[in-house]
Amino acid sequence: MDKKKEKKEKTEDVAIQKTEKIAGEIKKEEKKEEK
Repeated sequence: MDKKKEKKEKTEDVAIQKTEKIAGEIKKEEKKEEK
């Protein structure tokens, strides 16, 4: 049961990291377009 919980939390962390990475890339693209 504990391993399942850990795996779920790990999956959520990866999803959050991916979302933050995509958001960061979008911000970079917006800054490039402003120049």
